[in-house]
Amino acid sequence: MLKKFDKKDEESGGGSNPFQHLEKSAVLQEARVFNETPINPRKCAHILTKILYLINQGEHLGTTEATEAFFAMTKLFQSNDPTLRRMCYLTIKEMSCIAEDVIIVTSSLTKDMTGKEDSYRGPAVRALCQITDSTMLQAIERYMKQAIVDKVPSVSSSALVSSLHLLKCSFDVVKRWVNEAQEAASSDNIMVQYHALGLLYHVRKNDRLAVSKMISKFTRHGLKSPFAYCMMIRVASRQLEDEDGSRDSPLFDFIESCLRNKHEMVVYEAASAIVNLPGCSAKELAPAVSVLQLFCSSPKAALRYAAVRTLNKVAMKHPSAVTACNLDLENLVTDANRSIATLAITTLLKTGSEGSIDRLMKQISSCATSFQSSLPLCGNPVKKEDIFVAVKTCKKFHGDRIPIVKQTWAGQAGHLEYYSDYADNSIPTVDLGIPNTDRGHCGKTFAILERFLNHSHDKIPWLVIVDDDTLISISRLRHLLSCYDTREPVFLGERYGYGLGTGGYSYVTGGGGMVFSKEAIRRLLASKCRCYSNDAPDDMVLGMCFSGLGIPVTHSPLFHQARPVDYPKDYLSHQVPVSFHKHWNIDPVKVYFTWLAPDEEDRARQQSRRGLREEL
Repeated sequence: MLKKFDKKDEESGGGSNPFQHLEKSAVLQEARVFNETPINPRKCAHILTKILYLINQGEHLGTTEATEAFFAMTKLFQSNDPTLRRMCYLTIKEMSCIAEDVIIVTSSLTKDMTGKEDSYRGPAVRALCQITDSTMLQAIERYMKQAIVDKVPSVSSSALVSSLHLLKCSFDVVKRWVNEAQEAASSDNIMVQYHALGLLYHVRKNDRLAVSKMISKFTRHGLKSPFAYCMMIRVASRQLEDEDGSRDSPLFDFIESCLRNKHEMVVYEAASAIVNLPGCSAKELAPAVSVLQLFCSSPKAALRYAAVRTLNKVAMKHPSAVTACNLDLENLVTDANRSIATLAITTLLKTGSEGSIDRLMKQISSCATSFQSSLPLCGNPVKKEDIFVAVKTCKKFHGDRIPIVKQTWAGQAGHLEYYSDYADNSIPTVDLGIPNTDRGHCGKTFAILERFLNHSHDKIPWLVIVDDDTLISISRLRHLLSCYDTREPVFLGERYGYGLGTGGYSYVTGGGGMVFSKEAIRRLLASKCRCYSNDAPDDMVLGMCFSGLGIPVTHSPLFHQARPVDYPKDYLSHQVPVSFHKHWNIDPVKVYFTWLAPDEEDRARQQSRRGLREEL
C-alpha cells in the first residue's frame, strides 16, 4: 500500500508523486515479473499500479504491448492474495478496450463471481461485464440473475450497476432481468434498493404508463433508501413536466409528502423539485419555501448553501413568496461561508423593502472586504531594507532548492536568512536547534518569530516567512505592503479556513508566504500561544493563535499556495501575482521569469491602475 500524504508532507518534499518519472517501456519491462514463480504479490501489485497510472495519465499503449502485458497479468490469478486479485480486476477493466482476446479471463472471472469469497465476487462481476459483449451476454445471463438477488449487498449492487451499463448494448437481454431487479428493489440495503430502482427506471423510461405504475407501487409501500426517494422525486417531477402539470396529480402529492421525510437530502430534493416545476403559484411554493427557511438556520454549511441558493432562484420569479425568509437571510449575510453570504445578499436585494435595503447596505459595509486582483497604488513602495525574509529549509534540500532561490528572487531582498536543521557555511544557513520534521514545521516557524523579535534590527517592521520552494516577487510585495500600517498587527497572505462552519478559524497558508508586521509578532509571542508539537502545522497553529487574539487574517489573492498550472488561465490573467509555490513537475526558474520577474513590474503597475474589485 502507498503511504497517504497530507499538505505538509507535500510542502516538505515527502509528498512528491512516486510515479511522476515513469517510462512506459521500463514499466512494461517490469511486467515480465508476472511470469516468475513463485509470484511476489506485493511487487506485482505495485507494477499493476504503475500500468494503471500510465493508462489514466493518457499514455498510449499499443495493441501488441497491451495484449502482452494483459496475458502476463492473467497468470497472477494463480495467487490468492486479495490485494493482488483486486488489482487484477481493475487492470482487466482498464485494458479491456486496448488489449486483444481479453475474453481469455472469462472462466477465471466466472469462477470468482460464483465462488465463496465475497470480496472477490462483486469486483469479478464488474470486470466480467466490462469484457462481455452482446454475443457473449447470454452465456453469463444465469449468473447475472443470481448475482442481482444475491444476499451480499456488494455483489447485488455490482450486478445491478453492471446491468445498467449493459443496457446500452444489450437492452433486450437485460430487460429479461426485471423480475430479479424487482426483488432486489425490496432489499433492506439502501444502495441495493437505489441501484435496483435505477435499473427498473432505465428499462421502462420510454413507457410513461409503466413508469407511473412503478412510482405508484414503490411510493405506496414506502422506501428504505433516501437515495431511492431522491431518484423517485426526480422521476416524478419529470413525469409531471411531461403531463399537463396538474397539481392534483398523485405525483405532486408524493413530492409534497417528501417534505416531511426524516432524511434531509430527501426533504431538500422535494423542495427543489417543487420550486423548479413550471407554473407553480406562490401558494404551491409555500410548503417548499417553509422547509428551505428552516434549512437557513441549519448548523450544516452545505444545507444553508443549498437553501439560500434555491431561495435565490425562487426570488427571481416569486419574490413575495420568499419575503417571509428575509430575517433568516439577513442572519446569513455575516455567514463565515462567503458563498452563502453572497447569495443571501443578492436574494435580499430582490425581496427587501426600501427600509430593509438600507439596513442591508449597512450590514454589507460592515462585513465586506476589499480584495485587490492587481497591485495597489497606496504610495511609495516599502523599502527593501524594511522587509526581513526568512526561508525555511532543511539539509536534504540545500543542494536543489536553495540554488533556485538564489538564481531567482533572493537578489531582490534587503535582508534574507536561510533557516535549517544544519549549519552550512557555503549558503550560509542558520541552525535553529530544531530538528527537521516530515510533517508540519511549527517549532521552526516559532523559533524564527522569536529570533526576529529578539535579534533583528529594531527598525525592520516586516517579516516574511517562505518555504524553500516558494517563488516570490519582493518588488511586488513592497508595493503591496505600502497599503498597510506597520503600527497595526498585520497577518497577510492567502487565506484558508478550518471548520469555519462550526466555530473554526482562518489561517494564512504557508506555501505562498506569510507576512507579519512586528506588532503582530509582538502580540503573538506575548500571548504564550505556542505549538503543541514541533511537527504541528505551523500555518494552522498561527491562525488559531491570531484568532484567539482577535487579530484577523488579511487575505490577498495575489499569494498562491500552488503552481501557475494549478489555476485557471482566466483567473491568473486578471492578476499581478506576488508568489507561487512548489517546484513539482515545472521549471521553477522559467515560472519565475514568466510570472514574477522584476522586468515585468512597469507593465504590471500600469495594469494595476484598472482599480479594485469588491468581493465578499
